[in-house]
Amino acid sequence: MAPGRPHDLLSGDPQILFRHLRKVLAGPLPGLDAHWPMIPPDRRTKIHQYEQLLSKSRPGAVLIMLFPKRGDVCFTLIRRKFRPGDVHSDQLGFPGGRLEPYDPNPLQAALRETLEEVGVAVSAHAVCGALSPVYIPPSNFLVQPYVAVLFEPPRFSPSPSEVEDILTPPLRLALEPSSKTFADFHTSYGILRNYPCYNLQGHLLWGASAMMLSELEWLLQHKPLQPNEGQ
Repeated sequence: MAPGRPHDLLSGDPQILFRHLRKVLAGPLPGLDAHWPMIPPDRRTKIHQYEQLLSKSRPGAVLIMLFPKRGDVCFTLIRRKFRPGDVHSDQLGFPGGRLEPYDPNPLQAALRETLEEVGVAVSAHAVCGALSPVYIPPSNFLVQPYVAVLFEPPRFSPSPSEVEDILTPPLRLALEPSSKTFADFHTSYGILRNYPCYNLQGHLLWGASAMMLSELEWLLQHKPLQPNEGQ
């Protein structure tokens, strides 16, 4: 029996996806190699410069929450509220935020922020593992992404002060070449031109969040379901 294809994981039993991702995330991660397609050209020239800033960066964490929905595996994105002075306001990304002094570790921060922002209490037992951390230059955050698989669709209750909208696109879109494009983005720190991004049902995901999704995509493409793994 040949190894499975990515869609075998994205249209079947979420428990199989959970076990597969837990296995894959326990091994070596591709990191920069997987991030590369979604790294903007100007950032590519500063990678070594950013590495020198990591020791003084602020810790953060996000949660990529996967769940079944009408025969697809979907994931959760939020559009943040516009807030003056916030470099990430009105942007699309995963639920999450900075580590507070009372957070025992980055995972608990990601779970707490997910509950606060979208109203979903995710158990640590649903977390498959962590992706590679991503540095965000405009806010000087070093963000640790985690991946969780829920076996049922969550019920959202978005924070009215933090979340403008919740999106739940199918994960399979990230694997489709037609979903990759380039666009200009207007931010509080300037106009970013010709940035790589995902077009997810008309919504553009770029920057650090796109890099995280790109690594998850890489793992699904390069670490497929093996024979008898789903049994």
